[in-house]
Amino acid sequence: MRYLNCLLVTVLSVYQAVGQDKKSPKMELLNDRTEWSEGSILLEDNTELKGMVKYNDHEGILSYNDGDNTRAFGPRSVLGFEFFDESKQRQRIFYTLDYESPEDNVRKPLFFELLREFKNFSVLVKYDPIQTERKAVMWLNPHDNAMSTLNPASDRIVKQTVVSQIETVYLMGMDGEIEAYFKNKVEQNGMRSVFTGKDDRVKSKVLDRDLLEKYTGPELYAKLTAYAQENELKFRTQDDLLKILDYHKDLLKK
Repeated sequence: MRYLNCLLVTVLSVYQAVGQDKKSPKMELLNDRTEWSEGSILLEDNTELKGMVKYNDHEGILSYNDGDNTRAFGPRSVLGFEFFDESKQRQRIFYTLDYESPEDNVRKPLFFELLREFKNFSVLVKYDPIQTERKAVMWLNPHDNAMSTLNPASDRIVKQTVVSQIETVYLMGMDGEIEAYFKNKVEQNGMRSVFTGKDDRVKSKVLDRDLLEKYTGPELYAKLTAYAQENELKFRTQDDLLKILDYHKDLLKK
């Protein structure tokens, strides 16, 4: 990708390698556990900042500390940034790209993380800020059978604060057009599920099922589909998609 390659070279040149139930668990989406990492930021006026970088994708805020002061930046003032994420154990690279939201048809600069880059397309992800809302949920008496019908005497509707965040994966072609591939919405209400033992759920939605085939071609896409089926991987989850794309990269080398 010519645009991303040019920006990547520029960014890399400035980087120095280096009311709930008391028993309910805390909602991790609300916990900012982001750590400071050594990295670099390229501002819109081409100013280079080197130092400690922290990106909170829950709020979409980029922070920078030079040892004396801390500054915060939004997409309008940044061309790109990168840092080594200790929790994920990998280098993370972000670009600011103009994108027109299909919901409101408003075009504005947003932070996109580069996940994979190939000769004719790139894979990006955008994290929306977390949202909180009050929802009515069914509280099941733990002494009742989870698979039984509701028991009016012991089960009840309660109001819970539901925290959610949407991540959307995109493919961008050589012309710079950004197209949505799928999105996942992670919801947490702080109450563990009687079915899974977890307090979060993921709603997946494929937005354009044919998009990846458009860029890889029918022959390669058929091989990717077979690989995904053999390894029980899903195209609509980020971790699985990256494994499939790594296989795609191996195929291109042959």
